Amino acid sequence: NDFSGLLPGEALGSLPSLHYLYVDTNHFVGPLPGQLAQVGRSQILELWVQDNALSGTVPASYVRFDQLHDFFIDGNKLTGALPPDICGPEINSDFFSNVPPEAERNYCDSIACPAGSVAFEGVFPCEKCAGGEAARLKNRYLGQTGQCSNYEQ
Repeated sequence: NDFSGLLPGEALGSLPSLHYLYVDTNHFVGPLPGQLAQVGRSQILELWVQDNALSGTVPASYVRFDQLHDFFIDGNKLTGALPPDICGPEINSDFFSNVPPEAERNYCDSIACPAGSVAFEGVFPCEKCAGGEAARLKNRYLGQTGQCSNYEQ
């Protein structure tokens, strides 16, 4: 697809039986719409918004997606931290299928690697960028793919 512009959050959030929203690999800009998670209508099971140019933070209202099992946000310009209540073993669980159950893991990493880290696909397993706070500021987006930017350049 080659869609662009803002995601129409209010219109999409008012759809009573919207369960799957796939808008990945387009040219959407602006914030993730908080209206998508309207009270009493938050029935989304899968939300794929990766590989756009979305910015801002993940809305706290997304914790209302209590049945969400696939949520992909990597490859955007999203910052901040994920709402911790959205991170759990059921979200993007296929990323942990080869991880031993006793292994320590952060379920938020299955949605997007935190700022200051990168991964091949922007999700688990995440590699922390060397360079401390300077590297975190240089690699500030959630779900950053590829290699860490050199913070000294």
